Amino acid sequence: MTATPTAPAPTTPLVGAELLAEIKRIGQAPRDHVVIACGYVRKDGKPAYTAFYEAHMAAHGLALQPPTKPAKAGKPLSFRAKITRAGMVPIGAAYCSLIGAGEGDTITIEHLGGTLVLRKEVVETTESAPVSCSAPAAPVPAAPASVDPGEESDDDEGELEITAPF
Repeated sequence: MTATPTAPAPTTPLVGAELLAEIKRIGQAPRDHVVIACGYVRKDGKPAYTAFYEAHMAAHGLALQPPTKPAKAGKPLSFRAKITRAGMVPIGAAYCSLIGAGEGDTITIEHLGGTLVLRKEVVETTESAPVSCSAPAAPVPAAPASVDPGEESDDDEGELEITAPF
């Protein structure tokens, strides 16, 4: 078996057209010789296959996106809120995002026939208007205070109802 004559490895890894030309020049050499000859060497002297293959794909116009972590699902919404000792009802960010409210937004609370309706105020018109909400309909549990997205209809779209005995 004869050794394949190779030039010393470049100090920086080859990319683009230079990488493709070097691969073509080397020809049918073993893959570790090709990787090292193109400058893809780890600190311990072994071939850096992953970096080489990514550069080879990029040279052909196929760039890989870095892996992304899937978003955590989080705890499902219960549509219930507990009244604190001070008589306050804390509403979390997930509920605010259902009506499109964010930091600095104002929410109006209306009392309509035994239910409280939360609405995000629209700044442009200075009137409160419901914001679309894709919350599933859920039964109202028998609790001192709870939130119910209600039946989905055109009139209730974007509203969260807090039911409490009054």
